[in-house]
Amino acid sequence: MKRPWKIGFGMLLLFVLVASAGGQVMAGEGDWLVRGRLLNVMPDASGDGTLEGMDVGDNITAEVDVTYFFTERWAVELIVATTSNEITLPSEGTEFNLGSASLLPPTVLVQYHFLPDGRVRPYIGAGINYTIFYNQSGLLDELDDLDNSFGLAAQAGIDFMLNDTMSFNVDLKYIKLDTDVSDAGTKLGTLTIDPWILGLGFGWRF
Repeated sequence: MKRPWKIGFGMLLLFVLVASAGGQVMAGEGDWLVRGRLLNVMPDASGDGTLEGMDVGDNITAEVDVTYFFTERWAVELIVATTSNEITLPSEGTEFNLGSASLLPPTVLVQYHFLPDGRVRPYIGAGINYTIFYNQSGLLDELDDLDNSFGLAAQAGIDFMLNDTMSFNVDLKYIKLDTDVSDAGTKLGTLTIDPWILGLGFGWRF
């Protein structure tokens, strides 16, 4: 099981302790923040029923998100990204590739920003995700369906202010994500994906 949360929360704790509280323009009510991030999507996958042992591979993709501050500390973020991941099953000591599936997981999170006027601005967030499965390939393309699903999401991140409007961002998210898999009208089992998502990117506030 991957544990990138150790890195993310360790970084968050460190920068909360050392963050400067002055020298920058404060993020204020009515501000918008637009970011572009490069993501490493790291599923913590498992399956039940006939899907026992199923695994979902990592993938690197891009993301765009928009944040609106309704106070200087409270904000709401909308995240839009898509990823395509390889899905495998164990087979005689190796892995059998079933193909790939694309995921479109729009996510909305409510955030709390600890130091809105600091040079280093840590935040946490929680919200909801809706994942749409599409563009299945290989043997997965022969299945009836991978059901779309709702799930909870959580995040922790840090904005490093480069000037009054531009920032470098480090962000870690965890999404509860599973899908029922069926074939010829018969449910084969539930595939749990539960990805950790580590993002690096830049943001612009206006």
